[in-house]
Amino acid sequence: MKKGTHKDLAIPFGKYKGELIADLPCRYLSYLMDQDWFIAKFGEFAEQISIEQAYRQKFSIEIEE
Repeated sequence: MKKGTHKDLAIPFGKYKGELIADLPCRYLSYLMDQDWFIAKFGEFAEQISIEQAYRQKFSIEIEE
């Protein structure tokens, strides 16, 4: 898969384990992207979250808990 291409992944841990990135609250995505450990350990997920956040910003999509 080409870098920067959307691929909806399921989070493998925590409160939202098994849920797709596209279904997660914006606040949780921001929290994950603020965590150095997450970016270091889950680089592919961090890339997909970044793509999802850009998409939500472009279309003014807000997903809350």
